[in-house]
Amino acid sequence: MNTLVFMLLWLLLGLFFHFFTSFNLHSNITKKEVLFFFSCILFLGSLFTFITSYRITLYAFQPLRTVIDKANEINIYKNAELLAEPKDQSELTDLIRSFNHMLLRIKEQSEHQNAFFASASHELRTPLAVMLTRLQIMIKEPDVSFATQELYKTQIKEIQQLIHIVNDFLLMGEINNQNLQLQRNHCDLTDIFLQLIEKFSLRSAERNTPFKLSFLPIEEDFRVWADEEKLTVILSNLISNAVKYSQQNTSIDLTVFKKDNIVSILISNSIREDINPQITDIKNKFYHSKPMKGEGSGLGLWISKQLADIQDIELFFSIKNQTLFEAHIII
Repeated sequence: MNTLVFMLLWLLLGLFFHFFTSFNLHSNITKKEVLFFFSCILFLGSLFTFITSYRITLYAFQPLRTVIDKANEINIYKNAELLAEPKDQSELTDLIRSFNHMLLRIKEQSEHQNAFFASASHELRTPLAVMLTRLQIMIKEPDVSFATQELYKTQIKEIQQLIHIVNDFLLMGEINNQNLQLQRNHCDLTDIFLQLIEKFSLRSAERNTPFKLSFLPIEEDFRVWADEEKLTVILSNLISNAVKYSQQNTSIDLTVFKKDNIVSILISNSIREDINPQITDIKNKFYHSKPMKGEGSGLGLWISKQLADIQDIELFFSIKNQTLFEAHIII
């Protein structure tokens, strides 16, 4: 098509020069008029060529654009459909076929990975629970020396940390496979926060990071419609992070607001000087500001964000001046 248009333009240009060179000076039409006429023809021809080429290009690349758009929408955890292969054999057909094969391989590897995590986690839970129970019994025996008690306490902490990581892996697999079931009810944030503060009170006391819990206004009813178990996991992960990564001798502020039947929660803590969390990466799976310190699996905030999204709860994080970390929740 473009070749034909260019041939017509060259033909018109050739006619123009032929007509212009053999032009009769005694004609009523001036040379300027002839020049203007053919200039218009040349301009219109060029414009037509540009528009035609542009539309042809759009048409030619439309199938590729469709492939790109669908590829951007693909999520291997959401049963993504394979791209439809064109009936005619072309380079685009080969591209789509290769892309579909790649997608199938990635999905298969992801399924194997999730199955491994789930199987390994289930296999680890029972022996870890048995070891923890046994140590908790042994530490209370009357003939245990002080040094042995301290050893047992250390082992209990390590096993509890392993159990927490195993539970995170199980929850991660359920989230990836979309196997989570919501059981919404009216849950009281007052009770949830009091239970979590009691749960983390010992660790908070060790670091001298006391909790400051506030409900504003105090006379409001702070019950929300949510899955209580999953909401507790969200808040537990956020408070656990606040305890682990706040500076010693600073407070952890837990503030719950209610206005126009909308509940907002703000959890804020100072940031330890030896870590430098990046807000762009903090929600990523397995992200850890100090991965060699053994302070967690790096799944806590990612799990919290996923559980919040599933329940249509807004959760976002902010870092102010690299010294203050805030987690905002809107229910």
